[in-house]
Amino acid sequence: MAAEAGDGTSAIRKADSVPITLGAPLIPHKTAAFQPGKSRHL
Repeated sequence: MAAEAGDGTSAIRKADSVPITLGAPLIPHKTAAFQPGKSRHL
C-alpha cells in the first residue's frame, strides 16, 4: 500500500512539474517580447 501511495504521489509531482518546466522557459520569452529593454539585455 505504501509503495502504491508513493507511486501516486510521484506521478502527481511529475504531472505538476511538467507544465512548470515547459511554461517556465516560455514566460521569460513572452516577457522579453513585451519589454524591449529586457530583450536587448538577453
